[in-house]
Amino acid sequence: MVSLVWFRNDLRIKDNPALLDASDHGTVHACFIVSGEQWRQHKVGDRRIAFIGRAVNSLAKELASLGITLQLIDAANFSQVPIALLTHANNLGARRVVFNAEYPTNEVERDQAVTDVLQANDIAVVRSHGSVTHPPGSVLTNKG
Repeated sequence: MVSLVWFRNDLRIKDNPALLDASDHGTVHACFIVSGEQWRQHKVGDRRIAFIGRAVNSLAKELASLGITLQLIDAANFSQVPIALLTHANNLGARRVVFNAEYPTNEVERDQAVTDVLQANDIAVVRSHGSVTHPPGSVLTNKG
């Protein structure tokens, strides 16, 4: 089976549950979405964008050492991400898209829109919780 790993803020290959999950299911492809307009709306500055670029280049080299190519996808803002991912997954023949969860409001909304579009097109979505020990809302008091 072909899986597409969607890298976002978690740009590591070691101990990355999304990458591990994909590798356990067959062929792995990887992508990173460049959302310049969205970043600017969120006041991401030039230095941070340059830092992201260097981190993505480093990730690409690490993935290449594993025989995985990292594709960059342009989607100016989050509203364009679902169709961009669907198109890319279809071009690769991917039947699964795997990613590590993000928790800010806009990212949660984007991820739900991605999930809705992919699942409506018979592409499985696998969300891992790679940056936390327990997902938000999972640790409760004795009173719930």
